[in-house]
Amino acid sequence: MKYPKRDLDRRTENRCSFIGVIPGRIVHRSHELKYLTLDVSRKGLGILLAPCPPEGEELVVEFDNPVRSPLRFTVKHIYGAESTAGDPMHRCGIELAPGQSNDIDLIEIFTRYHIETL
Repeated sequence: MKYPKRDLDRRTENRCSFIGVIPGRIVHRSHELKYLTLDVSRKGLGILLAPCPPEGEELVVEFDNPVRSPLRFTVKHIYGAESTAGDPMHRCGIELAPGQSNDIDLIEIFTRYHIETL
């Protein structure tokens, strides 16, 4: 599956590759979504989702480890939705929803969480 390249000047933060799953689940309106993470920045994730909620909708990441409280995200971008007929997963950009702590660093959280679960 190919996705159109995004204009790099539009990115507000550097991203790191983070291929795999988060030890937990992603929920939209009480429904668990299938997902695969692709990359991470301090405040957002590049992710494949099935089904992919519309832009502006809120998602919650609930971790398996109760020490980490859930994080709320907003769907900011959906890429190539019209060109993925027959493919249930859509490439999305999600960002931390407003109102959460300003010191949240997703790169640090997911890197540490991944290492702790190995």
